[in-house]
Amino acid sequence: MEKNFDFKSIGKRMPYRMPENFLQELENSVIEEIQNDEEKKKTRLEIPRVYSLFRNLVAAAAVATLFIVCYNTMPAKQQNSYADIDRAFDNLSHDDQSFMIDTYENDSFAYIEDSNSY
Repeated sequence: MEKNFDFKSIGKRMPYRMPENFLQELENSVIEEIQNDEEKKKTRLEIPRVYSLFRNLVAAAAVATLFIVCYNTMPAKQQNSYADIDRAFDNLSHDDQSFMIDTYENDSFAYIEDSNSY
């Protein structure tokens, strides 16, 4: 191999041959394909948006239906009045009543709640 190789002697010729107007035709075909792809993307995006909107509406309707059905089938809570509590207290034995009164009097949290309710 020669150590003193002269690159200037190679010249600037192309190692392959291209037909005339090849680059212009290539550029035109690429631009045409890009425009076709953009048109396809627009039509492709519109259909999934409609489907996803439809799916979201169906899911929202299912959740609303589930809520309504569950809410209507729940039994009503029984509201205890003070008369019911007095009757239950009267049904206790004397020792149980004394224990409840002592516990209530020593309950600091009940005292705080009673003072805040006024």
